[in-house]
Amino acid sequence: MKNILLCMLVSASLTACTTQETKTETNAELKPHGYEYDSTANINTIKASFEDMAIHDTASYKSKYADTAVFLDNGKKMSLAENINMLSTFQSNGIKVKVSNISAIWESRFTKKDNTQGTSVVTYLTVTFTKGDKSIDVAMNQYDAFVDGKIVKEMLYYDPTSIMALMR
Repeated sequence: MKNILLCMLVSASLTACTTQETKTETNAELKPHGYEYDSTANINTIKASFEDMAIHDTASYKSKYADTAVFLDNGKKMSLAENINMLSTFQSNGIKVKVSNISAIWESRFTKKDNTQGTSVVTYLTVTFTKGDKSIDVAMNQYDAFVDGKIVKEMLYYDPTSIMALMR
């Protein structure tokens, strides 16, 4: 019994210490829906947009999106201008917005039913909203569709209850 436990412990230790291979442009993982990557320019664009949001650099934030970008914030449709206005509302209410954790992020490239190519980035993240000495963490799921390096569609899903309470 001790030998079995020792073998399991050694096996678990070796697995935990093994470096994980990054799936980049050259070694993507084929999935039933297409290829998945965890290190791309589009992923870097998403991460940079999080930084822009944190420092409220709306010019840089806006540059990452197509002029006709569509936002679906918990199903509510918005334009790029409306999205930037929402971020400005947070700032004018003294609320700082910062991505505090990215649990998972990957890019998928796939062929649609009409044989056109699709590219999207999926992100599971935690966003911290801070107002004065109060701070809340909100778990979010974000989906971004890309065309020619620009975000053309962004969908966010989260529970807005605590954010609304913080805005009061």
